[in-house]
Amino acid sequence: MSDGWSLEEATDFSIQKCLRKEVLSDILGKSAMEVRRMILTEYDEIAAREYLKKESMEAGREEGREIGREEGQDATFVQNLKKMMKNLGITAEEAMKFLEVPKEQREKYLHILEEQE
Repeated sequence: MSDGWSLEEATDFSIQKCLRKEVLSDILGKSAMEVRRMILTEYDEIAAREYLKKESMEAGREEGREIGREEGQDATFVQNLKKMMKNLGITAEEAMKFLEVPKEQREKYLHILEEQE
């Protein structure tokens, strides 16, 4: 294949060479096409596994990036929330109400604040 041959050409050449030199001739004489098919199928399976592995890794990286972005946004929001609480002398609940943070998200930010104390 490094000489510019396709996998099919290299496989056919190798099978013919083995037959000429009587290497595995008992098997290849009866089942050369089956052996060829098996070699080409195995190669495709390996390539498919590598492709799936690469795709899975990329999906995992993207998921990690998304989680990182969300965590960064949460950290920035909590820092701003702390500044608001300090400068205005209000509670976290009051600050989030003022900022119109949806009620279902408030618990998450309260939890982050508690973890940082």
